[in-house]
Amino acid sequence: MRSTKRLTLAALAVAASLQVQAGQNTDVAGSRTFTAEAIEKFTAGYDPYGLASFLSMQAGITLKSSGDPGGEDWMLVRGNGRDSSRMTLMLLDGRPYNSAANNTLEFNTIPVNLIESITVHYGPLPSRFGGYTSVIEITTKKIDGENQIRAFGGSKKTYGGVGTFSYKGDVSVLLNIDYHQTDGLKGEQYRERKEETSFGPFGPVTELVEHVNTYQDRGYRQLVPTFKLATNVGEDVQFELLAQALLTKKRFADGLSPVEVDQEAERDRRFYNLGLNFTPTAESSKDFGLNVYLNYEDKETLVLPDELVNYGEQKKSQVGVRGFGVTPLSEWASFRVGGELDWTKGEVKDDAMVTEVMGQFGPTLMPVSTDELPNPYFLYQDELKKMAIYGELNLKVGRYADVGIGTRSDSIIGGQSELSPYYSLQVHAGGGVSLFASGGQTVRIPGLSEYNNSQRPVQTVLYGMLSGIGVPSMVLDSFEYEERPLRFEKQKGYQFGVKGNWFEDALTVQISSYKYDHEGYTFTDVVAAPVTLFGGPLSALGPMLPAGAPPLGNELPVLYRTNKPTTDVTRGWDASASYQTDAWLWFANASRTDITTKYSDGRAEHRGWFSPPQIVANAGVAFNWDQTHANARIQYRGKTETSLQERGNMPGVELEANTVIHLGLKQGFGGFHLALDVHNVMDKKYETFYGMPMMGRHFTVSAGYRF
Repeated sequence: MRSTKRLTLAALAVAASLQVQAGQNTDVAGSRTFTAEAIEKFTAGYDPYGLASFLSMQAGITLKSSGDPGGEDWMLVRGNGRDSSRMTLMLLDGRPYNSAANNTLEFNTIPVNLIESITVHYGPLPSRFGGYTSVIEITTKKIDGENQIRAFGGSKKTYGGVGTFSYKGDVSVLLNIDYHQTDGLKGEQYRERKEETSFGPFGPVTELVEHVNTYQDRGYRQLVPTFKLATNVGEDVQFELLAQALLTKKRFADGLSPVEVDQEAERDRRFYNLGLNFTPTAESSKDFGLNVYLNYEDKETLVLPDELVNYGEQKKSQVGVRGFGVTPLSEWASFRVGGELDWTKGEVKDDAMVTEVMGQFGPTLMPVSTDELPNPYFLYQDELKKMAIYGELNLKVGRYADVGIGTRSDSIIGGQSELSPYYSLQVHAGGGVSLFASGGQTVRIPGLSEYNNSQRPVQTVLYGMLSGIGVPSMVLDSFEYEERPLRFEKQKGYQFGVKGNWFEDALTVQISSYKYDHEGYTFTDVVAAPVTLFGGPLSALGPMLPAGAPPLGNELPVLYRTNKPTTDVTRGWDASASYQTDAWLWFANASRTDITTKYSDGRAEHRGWFSPPQIVANAGVAFNWDQTHANARIQYRGKTETSLQERGNMPGVELEANTVIHLGLKQGFGGFHLALDVHNVMDKKYETFYGMPMMGRHFTVSAGYRF
């Protein structure tokens, strides 16, 4: 029989016995796990930000969002300076949900009502996980034959519903349909910085000027159907199929695009994923896992009414297989061996763009479409094939300690490879106290889009004397960036800490400290050779940005962006505590993160607004009596310090500290329930990215029925 374990939970932990499913990584040092009961207590109603809102209340995790639902969200785990789409692996029932092909990690695609547990693994990570700095592992519920329907509505013209229908038998099936739409940030104000050029006595002067604007149409619609099938194949193998589609439409402004005049100013995204899982049955004594997966992004059209924004279509696909097996060597030792193969392919075509150019009569917004260019401005189709193998040895030293050592080899098929060592130690000190430490190196192969970003072609365009009156421009030359091979990113570091469980696990506490050195590459502006034509001014599209508009008859040097080696040095700590009784669940956590970027020339800069605030703290309480449920959450985000960099993304920007409160109430009546949620009760106007405010005060009401 497979063992049933009591999970020790920090933060929103609920002390509950549950069956450990095959493939769950419950042995990783310093992880935190949240069960379905804990998740349900704090997501009783409806939250437009979905799962991201819940995760952002956990220790060491910070949400950085472009604002309203449907925008881009990053989930920074312990403040890693690179975004979560690239650096945080999300596993859904053991299979990867994001990768080199699909850098976009959409947490709102996972229906919260289907989640059995969430485990957050902090780096350094065991060899089984590969080149990521953290892992968010989500396990869906077993099919139990229960059905439910729920409808909701609220402010910002938010409404939608969820329906779950299932059958439990020799072949169990489940269908979940989740739909919602909202106006999001429509009518809210936002700030933005733009370069503005004026003419002084000594020539043109360019400066950054901040403007306050009002969002127009920011509507978002999302439909997520999910299908799940499970059956046993013989006595030892359980087979599960999980298929899901994400169909979204995100508006960015009123009316039509100023360039693609026949298209709405919106992003239309269709993302499909399919996973086949083979795991041991509950009666089996074996421990193994095999995942076959397919992710396919059919189309993403980005048409924004803003200069220096690409307009185009994307197609991305990923096919892969990963598996592992565990062999007992003795009562005190076991060996895990595994590997993965992954094939990703992508195609991107930017059909047109708008750029600000300098014509004879001053700055002008000049649309340039592919009809005027011999080739599309930005077109790539490429693929990346990679593989990995790993081994882990796990030792038990009596009842007092667990030791893990391992190594992993990541390779680009036909290219370079790299080894990643790992070690961990957990000591059970007695009295409910245990100590843990882990260290090592992880290696990440840069994603497909990053690779192509450095290989894409550039076209030099003459805007000349007639550009100011709208005469089409002329292509002078096309060239490609210098050839640069893919380079592995490395993170070396360690973490250590202590956790305790007392009063039959009613009280849990965990404190961790960490340091990571992430060796990667950061875009840096480089001045290219001046471009001239009969002494006239030239500009360029896309990655090449004007260095300043010269007087007519002078050379115009141009900038392009290239990858330069950098190291992000991250230091910090996080602490969490929770206490549970039959009726109450209390939690509190806090974290501090400091990130500095070191360049190859010796310069060091704070990461600035791309990083999380230095100090983040969360607290909450949930009350449960009979069929009455109530919860309150409060989050404090300290100031995001001003970046020390003198150029790049928004130099001199800092984000103010803020405190946000959420309240929820749910009342059951047998199989029925009613719920009310009020988010951002104090109507705080705050940003997690510069110029991209989060939603102000908004509420939702919902009603549901289980049968």
